Amino acid sequence: MAKIVDIVEGSVIEVEYADGEISNDLSLRHMKKFTPYSIGERVETRTTSAADGEFFRCEIIDVLPDDKCEVRLLDNGRRSKVPQSWMRRSKSFAMGDIVDCPYKGTTQFFRGRIMKVNADGTYDVKFDDGDEEFNVILLYSAMFG
Repeated sequence: MAKIVDIVEGSVIEVEYADGEISNDLSLRHMKKFTPYSIGERVETRTTSAADGEFFRCEIIDVLPDDKCEVRLLDNGRRSKVPQSWMRRSKSFAMGDIVDCPYKGTTQFFRGRIMKVNADGTYDVKFDDGDEEFNVILLYSAMFG
């Protein structure tokens, strides 16, 4: 997470990161707008400030005013308050996650639960209406708590 400090000559962007570091050679292709975290969102977080620290799957319990979030780690239920700069949105889903995803290749999305994570990166999903689909690719799906 960073904030834009200056735009030089209309195309070179200078940003300051949460840890105080500054980059002054970025372009718009390096940027994407940050979407604030929300209660109930499942994310990954480090539990220490070590940049190479291990990430753990968690659920956001509370968004605090000092750019921190209170999270509940999914593997052991422990609660922790962590800076948002230690967090990242999950890039994968886990068994039991509730998702909205397409059914049988349609463009319409339906609510379901992941029943199996396959080795090839696809998922087996059981939809709320009882239908099941296997080897679903979840690239653009929304996840719910």
